[in-house]
Amino acid sequence: MIATIMQPYFFPYLGYFQLMDAVDVFVFYDDVQYITRGWVNRNRIRVGGSSTWLTLPVVGASARLPINQRTYLRQPGVPRVRNQLHAAYRSSPRYADVAPVIHELLEFRDPGVAAFNANILSAIGRRLGAKCAFLTASDIDISSEIRGSDRIIAICRHIGASGYVNPIGGLHLYDSEQFRKNGIDLAFLETDLMPTHLADGRKFLSVIDPLMQEGFTKGADDLRRYRLVGGGA
Repeated sequence: MIATIMQPYFFPYLGYFQLMDAVDVFVFYDDVQYITRGWVNRNRIRVGGSSTWLTLPVVGASARLPINQRTYLRQPGVPRVRNQLHAAYRSSPRYADVAPVIHELLEFRDPGVAAFNANILSAIGRRLGAKCAFLTASDIDISSEIRGSDRIIAICRHIGASGYVNPIGGLHLYDSEQFRKNGIDLAFLETDLMPTHLADGRKFLSVIDPLMQEGFTKGADDLRRYRLVGGGA
């Protein structure tokens, strides 16, 4: 059984969902520290020929609190996000098909950041054809004192994973021998998706952007445009 463990991001780019295609179990890493100005409550969308941030505000709290103890400010946050998406994509070819799906996800009643994002991610993943099971790290009995790659390995061992897939950006963060000694094969996902050329540079945009342009059917085809490469020490 192959697993991956990822923080629950807010409408991330399509490459995030490729991990769901590559594994049997996708674990939402919800009990790690919330990072301000990261990807947990915002992502990039297209406005005209440039990118801008799509952000759902989070209620102020201690910076030490993990993701699953943070809460979205749904009012006026959700209406603002919905209006921003309408202004940005109302003329897009698949707006009529995709916008109702996004609006329904934004109406999810649990304001908890982790639960809200996990609902978005699992729902879009299913629509794109992902077959993996979804688990939540905070539901797995692993001590919070275990951190870094040791915690990744502990979670994998607890759920019986024999393989672990990480985004290619973490290639130099993990020691394949450490995983191997624990009976886990380490691999990295390298996407074949290309960043969007915009006036402000080449950027990967939220999954919302390609869905608004081309719909879920094309998104499902693009889900499999990746390769897995082995990890080095």
